[in-house]
Amino acid sequence: MKRIAIGGLLCVVGLAGPAAAADLRTKAPVVSAPAWSWSGGYAGIHGGYGWGSADQTFHPANTVFAPSGSGFDQDIDGGLFGLQIGYNWQIGNLVFGLETTTAWTSIEGKDASLFGAFPDAAYKTEIDNLSTFTPRLGIASGPWLLYGKAGIAYGEVKTTLSDGSLYFREKNDHVGWTAGVGLEYALAPNWILGVEYNYVDLGDQRYGGAVATGIAADLKQDVTVSTVLGRLSYKFGAGGNPLTAALLGPQTPGGNWNGFYLGVLGGYAWGETDLADAGSADHDIDGGVFGGHLGFLTQFGNNWVLGTELAISGGDVKGNFSDGFTTLESKLTWFGTVTARLGYAIGPWLVYGKGGTAFGEVKQSLFDPVASFQQSEQHIGWTIGGGVEYAWGNWLVGVEYNYIDLGDQTYGGFATPDIYYTSFKNDITVSTVLARLSYKFGAPEPVVAKY
Repeated sequence: MKRIAIGGLLCVVGLAGPAAAADLRTKAPVVSAPAWSWSGGYAGIHGGYGWGSADQTFHPANTVFAPSGSGFDQDIDGGLFGLQIGYNWQIGNLVFGLETTTAWTSIEGKDASLFGAFPDAAYKTEIDNLSTFTPRLGIASGPWLLYGKAGIAYGEVKTTLSDGSLYFREKNDHVGWTAGVGLEYALAPNWILGVEYNYVDLGDQRYGGAVATGIAADLKQDVTVSTVLGRLSYKFGAGGNPLTAALLGPQTPGGNWNGFYLGVLGGYAWGETDLADAGSADHDIDGGVFGGHLGFLTQFGNNWVLGTELAISGGDVKGNFSDGFTTLESKLTWFGTVTARLGYAIGPWLVYGKGGTAFGEVKQSLFDPVASFQQSEQHIGWTIGGGVEYAWGNWLVGVEYNYIDLGDQTYGGFATPDIYYTSFKNDITVSTVLARLSYKFGAPEPVVAKY
């Protein structure tokens, strides 16, 4: 927060005679009200407590680790600590922003004596990490900001079943949604203190595979969590991040590339599957994709442009392998990315690179003359890419290439009918070439709220 003091003390005693000086009064200093704007970037830390449930549904063909009913609900709780980074844009008392968070957690639950055939068996669920990408919308009143947020949540969940010599463990990526509310208070000069509640639904995932020779586990787990967090952030102010300013130059008010944008994208994707424990069943995948994106750009030093973006796409990206008896098909049903962008502007042209987190859902289907197996799993990995955009007024037209590594996930469980079970890993990589059309809302001059 920048404070400006304007003082006025008129001293004319030495310029006038003693009689005139006697009639003069000394004016008190006039100090302008300190001003605070929520516009700008920020980064910080958060920590708190999370609690929720992991709802388990077991396949009826389970012969071990099978509860007396079809499933059970497991309570989970624990601490979490993480980082947040975001950008706010204030118009009057309304504050709109984008924020990404990541946290390491000790949220877990453990239950024993749940399985009739194995009364000493233990079941454990652990959330290793939890991340979100959310738009925020708030109402500011002086140094106070009350806001709501909602968006994408993703995390890694580990499931462990054990009973003496029998042991099964699987770690899966979950992608779902989150919604929450928070209250922040602006401390002088740049610190922001806050509290926040979030509800996170990580969705359900299937866990399954071999436990021992001739024995398999097959279950579905749906994870939901609530969190209460304390937050501390540093806001970089009107001058921007000092490190960014030192590297890229000062922020450029009114620059052509400043502001929020959203748009559509479409193109072609191709890649390959790397299957482990499935023989030589690797195969290529390809197909068309179509989706949307939203983001925010800030221009520095007239030419450098820094930003963040969320993109989501769906399509018909698939491929298969067949040995004449069994056919294995892989289909990328949807995928998304959360990325940082850094570009260089030359007039209406912008050349940029990008990199960050990628996530998506892959459906595996296995068919043979006697049975079939289908499973959809969510993958979380990374992406890197680059593109060129042309600004035509508020419209941005561009082309972009991305390389996406969605990492590996385990697929397994009983076939239909349940005459056998299967278990294998699939590592998916994809390249995309996309055409993009975006509308940029511009960057109005910062609005200052006084208090």
